[in-house]
Amino acid sequence: MAEQAIRRGEIIVRVPKNAMMTSESAAASSYCGDLLEHHHLSDWQALCLHLLCERAAGDRSRWSPYLSSLPSDIRWHPLGWSDSRIARLRGSFMLHTLTRRKAAIQEDYHALVEAGSNDLTIARELPEGQTLVTMESMTWAAAILLSRGFYLNLLDDEFDIDDDQEDIPEEELAGTEEGEEEEGGGGSLANRRNASGEPEEDLLLFASQGDDGSFLEDSFSDEMPGRWDAPPPALALVPWADMLNHDSKASAVSVLRFNHGSQHATLRASRAYEQGDEVQASYGPRKSPADLLLDYGFVDPSNQNYWIEVPLSTLASPASGAAKGLMEAALGGGDSSAVQAADLLQTGLNDLNAVVDDEGGVCDPSILCWTRAAVATERDLAKLGWDKKPKRGFGGRGGGGGEGGDEAESEASVAMQVIWELEQPQSRRWERKMLETLTAKVQAQLDGYPTTLSMDLKDLEILGEATGGGGGGEEEEIAVQQSILLALVAEKKALTGTLYRLRQALKLVDNQTVQLADLYIDDE
Repeated sequence: MAEQAIRRGEIIVRVPKNAMMTSESAAASSYCGDLLEHHHLSDWQALCLHLLCERAAGDRSRWSPYLSSLPSDIRWHPLGWSDSRIARLRGSFMLHTLTRRKAAIQEDYHALVEAGSNDLTIARELPEGQTLVTMESMTWAAAILLSRGFYLNLLDDEFDIDDDQEDIPEEELAGTEEGEEEEGGGGSLANRRNASGEPEEDLLLFASQGDDGSFLEDSFSDEMPGRWDAPPPALALVPWADMLNHDSKASAVSVLRFNHGSQHATLRASRAYEQGDEVQASYGPRKSPADLLLDYGFVDPSNQNYWIEVPLSTLASPASGAAKGLMEAALGGGDSSAVQAADLLQTGLNDLNAVVDDEGGVCDPSILCWTRAAVATERDLAKLGWDKKPKRGFGGRGGGGGEGGDEAESEASVAMQVIWELEQPQSRRWERKMLETLTAKVQAQLDGYPTTLSMDLKDLEILGEATGGGGGGEEEEIAVQQSILLALVAEKKALTGTLYRLRQALKLVDNQTVQLADLYIDDE
């Protein structure tokens, strides 16, 4: 609560870097630093072990006051849900993400155990019957990091600006009124691709989970909206900054940022507060209801970011040998063997996501591009210079493969050039096939839910009427069910909006008076 009036733009949180728990503090830890130095563990795994060691140290830990404030019971978080709660996600992409995260926790658990984490001195000091690294403790650590971690730009950056001054000019706040975003957008994976808003015109397929099995690439930094050349964000626990509740109406002004000059993380008020008001922050202006539910265990009812990440594996399978070869080369990136690339195509697409929303264009350009490639015939791709293996080099976009092409150009490079070409429609026949495929897939996804959008909205109304009538346990269950329904409603609205626009595009694709380049221009 605000103890006094707070001005919009005023700093409300300032935490020094040396108070944070990061991969750097993990490496410097007297409890686990030596182990981390001698084993190749991901930053996520290192931070999980760091968190468990400091918790085991109790009052000896310099983070003891902070750690004692963290919840020990994670039944509120999806990672700690009962089977009956998880069953409510049936048919949803959220179930795919939750299943993947649980599998990653198991991989992280085995990695830490094999590294000898349970042989550490701090582990041997635990009371008899207690073990430092278990599936239960790793699930707890993952829930804490997901719900309380911040992705901050902790590396030195020549473009870093001083955001630690007490006041910032009013003109810098212009355009970031409550509910608006700073230029360039902020937010979760939706802003890395379109997205993991990155420039919509840029490529293309984006991994949402790190190759090491961690969640480190399963989130996106809101700290530097619009900066695609920014250093990679680092995961950090920032004591006390995580105590503020999320407000989906808050702008990007109220996203925690790190300043290299002062070595502090700061957070500003996105609006003015009166004495006694609850002060809130933004966990990311573009966080969707699914993001909030899966990361934090709740959904803000005011959130209307109706977009979802769709595993590309649900959209279309390659229709020809040439299309399959193209995908293998593009996904392999030139660094994998043919067998490894084929494995990635077969199993890795569940970890490649694109964005579907209920506003704007038909859908994420990466979805359109991927599906164009998937439905292409061998003749289609041969015209673009791809016939299972490249026959010629490429010039620039739209220039074909003509003069000066490098005959030795790698498969991956040529494949990505073809993918680049497929960001734009190639022919009406090809585009119609792509739209028909996507329409059928989106409709099948909607049909796969056990309930309809109207049924969910009705259930939300019933739960709203039931709120306030029971005890603590019943109230908690109602709140969880409401959050699940809000997230499902958002998914279905995104799919329904996309389906409508796909059908509109299908009506126009054979209209010779409509240029293909104009097919997806929003008239509004």
